[in-house]
Amino acid sequence: MTIFLSVPMGDRSEEEIQKLYNEMMHEINRLMPRDDNVIDNGISYVTNYIDIHTIHECKHPIAMCLAEAIRKISTCDCVALHPDFKDSIGCRIEAAVAHRSNIKILTYNKCSCTITTPDSTDIKPYDITF
Repeated sequence: MTIFLSVPMGDRSEEEIQKLYNEMMHEINRLMPRDDNVIDNGISYVTNYIDIHTIHECKHPIAMCLAEAIRKISTCDCVALHPDFKDSIGCRIEAAVAHRSNIKILTYNKCSCTITTPDSTDIKPYDITF
């Protein structure tokens, strides 16, 4: 399974964003149901890390980052939403793209990890409006 990690980037530094990615991967790995009969459960992660120099070369860096995120989402089986995704318009756009594209959505908290199909998700339209 290939999982796109949707994290709120805002005004965070590269180090802070990488820390969010690492925390998400750790929590998902810890909480994701495992098949003990399978040696490699086959989870790979996709991030929207873009070199800071590439971002500064763009006339509209936010649009470029979102375009790249949408391209990457299209290659994944699932989009994992950071618990604070509602605070980020970028994360809400990524959630909306997953929802409209019928891509599974993974949500988690400290106790559980849930993967749902867009039609059965508890993410309501008001969560992903602008």
